[in-house]
Amino acid sequence: DSMAKQLVDLIHKCESSVTEDPDACMKVLNIAKCFKAEIHKLNWAPSMDLIVAEVLAEV
Repeated sequence: DSMAKQLVDLIHKCESSVTEDPDACMKVLNIAKCFKAEIHKLNWAPSMDLIVAEVLAEV
């Protein structure tokens, strides 16, 4: 529950931190870039080894 709140807060923080762009696609892309950077700062992003293992487990 606290993790979900932290994720929502992070998205709102990124929404308010990106500059306004008339192109909605670019605005969302900039929010996603911010979110990705912040997730890495929190060390919540999975490692490449984990991603590869998950992909190979599905094959």
